[in-house]
Amino acid sequence: MSWKPWALGRRPRQEPGGCWPSRSPTARGSAGGASTTSTGPAARCPGSSPRASTPATRASAGRSTGCSSTRTRTAAGARTAGPTRTGRTEAAARAPRRRPPGRCSPCTPPGWARTTSGCARRSPGSGRASGPTARGTRRSSPRPASRARSTSRIRRSSRRCPSSRSADTSRPASPPSPPSRRADRRRGSPRNGGTTVARSEGETLPEAEPAPSRPTREWAALPPHELVRLVRRSQGTVGAARVARVLVALSRPRTCTPSLTVFALGYGIVAGDVRWQFWLGAFLMLTTGMLANLYNVHTDVDEDSVNMPGRLGLVGEIGWHRYRTALVVWSAVVALASLPLGPGPAAVFLVVLAGSHQYSYRPLRLKARPVAGLFGFALAGYGPFVFGYGVARFATGRVDPRPDPAAFWWLLALITLWFVAKGLVKNVPDYDGDKRTGLRTSATVFATRRAAAVAAGATTVGVHLVAPLFVFLAHGNEGARSLRWLLLVPAVLFAAVQAVRMARAVGTRANSVLKQDMWFSFVFIALVLALSVPAAVTVPALAATVLLMVAVDALRIDSRENSLARPTAG
Repeated sequence: MSWKPWALGRRPRQEPGGCWPSRSPTARGSAGGASTTSTGPAARCPGSSPRASTPATRASAGRSTGCSSTRTRTAAGARTAGPTRTGRTEAAARAPRRRPPGRCSPCTPPGWARTTSGCARRSPGSGRASGPTARGTRRSSPRPASRARSTSRIRRSSRRCPSSRSADTSRPASPPSPPSRRADRRRGSPRNGGTTVARSEGETLPEAEPAPSRPTREWAALPPHELVRLVRRSQGTVGAARVARVLVALSRPRTCTPSLTVFALGYGIVAGDVRWQFWLGAFLMLTTGMLANLYNVHTDVDEDSVNMPGRLGLVGEIGWHRYRTALVVWSAVVALASLPLGPGPAAVFLVVLAGSHQYSYRPLRLKARPVAGLFGFALAGYGPFVFGYGVARFATGRVDPRPDPAAFWWLLALITLWFVAKGLVKNVPDYDGDKRTGLRTSATVFATRRAAAVAAGATTVGVHLVAPLFVFLAHGNEGARSLRWLLLVPAVLFAAVQAVRMARAVGTRANSVLKQDMWFSFVFIALVLALSVPAAVTVPALAATVLLMVAVDALRIDSRENSLARPTAG
């Protein structure tokens, strides 16, 4: 048997066990239906060549340090037999390791098998011509490598070994063929949403690729760490109309209605009628509260992957980059819209907007501090109150008679304490996720979720107990009308009932308790508003608030619900 066809042939892929399949020619006439065939590859070590075979040269011996496979001819007229394979010999097990691709002989580390210069000149991934084939037989060659694999391998080998650059140019490589569609799908081509760079000896280097399109319920079924990774890589899967709807749902406008009512309370202390500044200021306070919720969603992906994974599915539909862009544009628009209200009200509004941002973002990130986080959350109450007071002063100019300072300060204290209590209640449903991620909030400082719920409920009941007193002190100089504070006493009973329900709620049931608590909060603030400001301001403010809450419930656009989740296919 001649060794030359095997030495000049294409070196095939290595077989398990360290042996190489043969590329020697098939016997003449075998393809034409003759009875002469070849046996399967037989293991042959370098030191155990058959007597009739020619000893391997240095070039061919450098191809394999273990066992090599050869195909022997069957005598004419002999009976054919199935392929047989011998096991790995002891000599092959003791053979040194083959040099890594791209290294020439001088660069090979000690203890590694060195190849001849002829082998080193062949760059891994470059095309190699197969040896001659006997007449009448079919040429069988491995599938050509793709352009990305061959070029990147040559590039890697050139960087690894300087002397191999000149060797690569001595022998031109065959032009690589473009990858097939099936190979593209295997590697994740740009058509399929991602790419994977070249592989070398089992190495895979993934690039940053967009997350695949998934329905929201399928997103929610993923493990938390996988969900966060996919959401942050998502490029968006829906159109502009769906993006607008999802943004409104994530902003949760129902939770912003108390800020709208409190703005009317601060405005009504000064002004007795509604002007265009009132509607612009109310709109800005509503959108600022919605922005605060969107900021919180953007920074709390780790916590929400445990508490509300469906919410992250909505963010994945929008796309991480598009979501951040929407936040920047929205913040800039509302900041510019506050300028017509005057320098004083605009300055107050910018402070409120910055506080809403720093409640979730660094460097302050107030929500990660138990005490400062509560007063940061209360900014949604005393911020609109002070802003409404400033808007009314700018809109009306000089007021005669001037507003009573006692009403401003006592109502400001009541609103601040009431929103602090609401901040305690709001953190209870997020206890599990915040505890798991190590976020310190007013709820996670307690040992158990039930203890946090009991503390929040007790604080809420206490605030409603002192609320009538604060209203009395705000209007104590009005004679018989100061008895209006008695109308706030029944609110204590409702606050106690809500506290018990929150303590007994388990898991996501606490979100439904919060939804019902929002209506109770609206009724309480509406009573304070009606008892403190003229009806000309109270009626339009309450009508707008009720209309907004009913619309949100009717359209079911709230990220704490599963109504926006699309059903999975099938």
